[in-house]
Amino acid sequence: LSDKDALSTACKRARLMSQAAADNEGAMLATQASSEQLAPILKNHPDVVVANDNAPTQTVLSGPVDAIEAARQAIEAAGIKARRLPVASAFHSPIVAGAVAPFRKALGKTDFDKADFPVFANASAKRYPLAYDKQRDLLSGQIESPVRFREIVEAMHEAGVTTFVEAGPGTVLTALVGQILPGKATAVALDDKKGNGLAAFLAGIGKLAVLGHEVDFEALFANMPAPAPRKPRSKHAIDLTGANYNKPYPPKGGAAALPPPKAASASPPQINRPVDTAPPDPKPAPPPTATPSSVKTSQPGPTPMTEPRQTAPASTAAQIHAQMTEAHTAYMQALQTAHAQYMEATQAMLAAASPAPAPAAQPQAQPAPQPAPTPAPVAAAPAPQPAPTPAPKPAPAPVTPPPAPAAAAPAPQPAPAPAPAPAPAAAPAQDFTALVTGLVAEKTGYPADMLEADMDLEGELGVDSIKQVEILSALREKMPDLPEIEPEQIAELRTIAKIAAFLKPAAGAATAEAPAPAQPAPAAQANGYTNGNGHHAAAPAAPTPAPAAGGADMAELVRNLIADKTGYPPEMLEDDMDLEGELGVDSIKQVEILSALREQMPNLPEVEPEQIAELRSIRKIADFFG
Repeated sequence: LSDKDALSTACKRARLMSQAAADNEGAMLATQASSEQLAPILKNHPDVVVANDNAPTQTVLSGPVDAIEAARQAIEAAGIKARRLPVASAFHSPIVAGAVAPFRKALGKTDFDKADFPVFANASAKRYPLAYDKQRDLLSGQIESPVRFREIVEAMHEAGVTTFVEAGPGTVLTALVGQILPGKATAVALDDKKGNGLAAFLAGIGKLAVLGHEVDFEALFANMPAPAPRKPRSKHAIDLTGANYNKPYPPKGGAAALPPPKAASASPPQINRPVDTAPPDPKPAPPPTATPSSVKTSQPGPTPMTEPRQTAPASTAAQIHAQMTEAHTAYMQALQTAHAQYMEATQAMLAAASPAPAPAAQPQAQPAPQPAPTPAPVAAAPAPQPAPTPAPKPAPAPVTPPPAPAAAAPAPQPAPAPAPAPAPAAAPAQDFTALVTGLVAEKTGYPADMLEADMDLEGELGVDSIKQVEILSALREKMPDLPEIEPEQIAELRTIAKIAAFLKPAAGAATAEAPAPAQPAPAAQANGYTNGNGHHAAAPAAPTPAPAAGGADMAELVRNLIADKTGYPPEMLEDDMDLEGELGVDSIKQVEILSALREQMPNLPEVEPEQIAELRSIRKIADFFG
């Protein structure tokens, strides 16, 4: 069929089936059993027929509502799980048989062409015949005939097919192929409702290439428009980093908001020296022995202005050198003290962990590092002053090497580690599968006995992303020590078994940890509330916001919900505050807020997991739903 004929034919088929089912109310029932297992039960229910033979453990039945309900009770009495499907009528049953003849007539006016590859029919589980009229008969008859999907997959495998590609939405058929041909074939889905559709498509294409199939990757980018030319970077652009985030310059308050300038540090007075005066000799030299007469001869008639020109530079250099030496000495002392404390702490830890620790060498017995000897100019007295000059300044005291830490006052010893408390008796292993099954049953309304560990939460139980996070949130309430679950991990937890497998190592790690000593209460933050983790803690709970009336401000509604869920006062929540970075709202709490928003406004659209990661502020949530 051409593209146009295929679309028009599908529309005619749907319209005729709807008209045929208008006079007869029907229903469909999904069961976890093969058609062979159901055959003895269905003998007592002649109005119920097999509509879909999907897999060895999945068969769908169709028929009138009353007959389907009676069959459900009989099937459950036999120990087989069954549930009604939310469909409009009983498809692939005699209830829609009235559409067969009109659809066959419509197909007679449609042109058929030779197929480019073999196509298998649902009604016969075989290839379509070559005659176009027989193809039309099969297509029209499939309206009331059962879908023999299991037989089709087996027939294609016998014909040499080893790779099945699901091109439609979701991954339901991929799972069915795995049940029909376990270990014999590979099924690849090109879509995933739990994740990004484009990413799932590209991943499926890549998997086909890895399996050895020829893939035309160039066709993916054949019609892609050329990328827009990148604008040149502004010369005044500044890279945004953690140091300058939200710190514009000049600040919003102008010059008044700038911090006060730092006070100028005191520095030695600068003395202008004559041009022909040579710099001081850096080499240590003995101080000259001069007499008043020799001084008068070398520099007759000294004045208070000429005297500092000779002595100030040498004295300043000595002071700077002395300060550097003292700073280096203090550094060496601090390093030695830190090393000694580290060795003592290590010894204490080893003593607490070992029943009979060997005596460790005390770090105080090690020789202390000696600083380099101070050069002579530092310890030597400055040159003698001329006679008219007042009494010379006292020479700086010679720098004495620091005493070894062993001889110094002993450093404070760390308190001995308390003896480890006896380990509590091992608690009995918890049945995580039963725990998760109970929570799923509570949140969805399904009976717990019909929930199997490998049932797909969305594909088979209809659990959307919001409901899934509600289940995980309830788990965290029962097991507070569970780690935070990232959005990409939520997309992987598709079954009860996977959630239970995720809980086992997390619960084991929490049980193995020793009880931490009590910590002092953290200091209160500026607003008077703290939670000890760097975030503001829950203030007195804000009143639960009332349901939004028509025309209510969406941003105000979201703000009140966040205040209710986090404990922050609503007046301190700004529209552009980052929910996680500034308010400490993790992914679980974020979905709880969105779930509460949907409870107040049921007409809001469902939020996909990849969209949740983008709704990082009150403004973005309000814009998304507004």
